[in-house]
Amino acid sequence: MTDGPKEKLKRFIFTSKINSKGEPQEEKLEVIIPELLQASYSFYTWPSAPVLAWFLWERRGELPNKRILEIGSGTALPGIVAAKCGAKQSRRF
Repeated sequence: MTDGPKEKLKRFIFTSKINSKGEPQEEKLEVIIPELLQASYSFYTWPSAPVLAWFLWERRGELPNKRILEIGSGTALPGIVAAKCGAKQSRRF
């Protein structure tokens, strides 16, 4: 008999040597996501999520006050990154 799926923490670190204004200054964002070891739709970081999150991180200077709609995002990593980068609204459906 098992106690159910086990939780683990996944750490995602985004770094850049250029800040959001294009100036030479190192910036770093760390996001820690709780994830269940048994992959279900809402408790699993899909393989494409870090790729999209990195894409948003690289364009973080364009995100302040933008509205973000995230559909079918698993653990919402891209939405969290967008919100941390200044997106006005981040919705997950």
